[in-house]
Amino acid sequence: MIELMYTLLEDDSLTFLLPKAGETALMASVDGQPAGVLVVRRVRGVDCILALYIHPKFQRRGLGKALLSHAVSKEPEAAIVEAQVLEASTQALAFYGSLGFAEASRRRMALPAAGTAGVVVMRLARAALTSSL
Repeated sequence: MIELMYTLLEDDSLTFLLPKAGETALMASVDGQPAGVLVVRRVRGVDCILALYIHPKFQRRGLGKALLSHAVSKEPEAAIVEAQVLEASTQALAFYGSLGFAEASRRRMALPAAGTAGVVVMRLARAALTSSL
């Protein structure tokens, strides 16, 4: 799976999306081609979405929603789902907003080889997410 994820993340600047110890990764494929990845970590009863990336040629096909749905159904114990979204990623902010996520806070985050960036922390109660998927 990691090799397929490297294929998906052909741009070396995206390799920070690869899962680390204690994280769970899900990958979507279309016709055998890697198309997207979701990385999640459980922290104090909150499922934190650390990365959700869909390759541009596979976007707007429901893959992000499908990965999120699978992650939520696979780990039902957490009551809250949280996503950390770059402020500059208006498409991602709109995606999470369409599912009912709301801004919980803002902060700065260090990015590999890119300094820091503004991040919007968005949260949603799992029950609300399950019904919107």
